[in-house]
Amino acid sequence: GLTVWTDMASLPLTGDTALDDARADVIQMDQQRQQPAPPGGEQAAMASEMQSQHLADEVCGAARRMYLEMADDATSEISPFERFVVVEMMSQVVAGTNYFFKVQIAEDEFVQLRVFVSLFGDLPQLVALRKGPEASGHLAYFEPPEM
Repeated sequence: GLTVWTDMASLPLTGDTALDDARADVIQMDQQRQQPAPPGGEQAAMASEMQSQHLADEVCGAARRMYLEMADDATSEISPFERFVVVEMMSQVVAGTNYFFKVQIAEDEFVQLRVFVSLFGDLPQLVALRKGPEASGHLAYFEPPEM
């Protein structure tokens, strides 16, 4: 069977310092994810991958339109997304929930989406989209553009 280690004290060491350190880091990150976040704070979302993908799919059309409005080359205007796969997600609780998605749209291209879901059950709303080099990096909180 599969053994799941939940603390570093019970984790057997392999003798490989890099491997042992990496395993300890994973356990520490898991423990941090299980702790509740303060209201309004960012946290690694506990939603399943399918729920994350479903929510992102609901704003896919709006994301395509926003991406095309930001188009900086002719090829992106033809077919903006080869795929639309969530690879990272986080959330922020406000007067509703802001979801931040890093979505792979091509072999080596990503966009980051900021999606707001109100407390009243309204449809998810795409608030902002980042593309280019900053979208390929680590997923982080970002503000919508000033109008």
